[in-house]
Amino acid sequence: AYVAGDTQSANFPVQAAAQPALGGNFDAFVTKFTSVGALAFSTYLGGAGNEHAGGVALDSSGNVYVAGMTASNNFPTTSGAFQTSFGGGTCGTAFCSDAFVTKLNAAGSALVWSTYLGGTGVDMGNAIAVDYDGAAVIFGGHGRKVADNFGQNFFIHFVFAFARPNQKPLPASVRTVPAG
Repeated sequence: AYVAGDTQSANFPVQAAAQPALGGNFDAFVTKFTSVGALAFSTYLGGAGNEHAGGVALDSSGNVYVAGMTASNNFPTTSGAFQTSFGGGTCGTAFCSDAFVTKLNAAGSALVWSTYLGGTGVDMGNAIAVDYDGAAVIFGGHGRKVADNFGQNFFIHFVFAFARPNQKPLPASVRTVPAG
């Protein structure tokens, strides 16, 4: 079983970790349990700001994909990644975040690739899936309300697909849903 979420615990159980220590106030985590409930691996994933893992998925080789949100300007990214710097603006009194997408090796001990995905607004990765070809499909959105001509507020939701870690993501669909 795989579990992904966030923790504020500096003593969260880690084993064979890609990131063995808490990086900020809240970090994402990814944990794998064996079929008998023993800890196979567990790792933090985050920088100096706050992170949250929104979803976890596996490819056919057992590599682990995680999507979530980060408010860190030093979130762990990899060389050649699609977006290696934080786009979420200045995190002062206003909340800011980018989505993140990370691929861990099957042992959970190393980043295969890791990237930010976001602009200057609030961007979140809420779920992730991996297709038969190993392309990551990220489901997310941004938290800004966008008003239409009738005064109705909407949140924008998106779906992006990554075929390769350094490829520009392909928008698969965009939709709006009523806020509220």
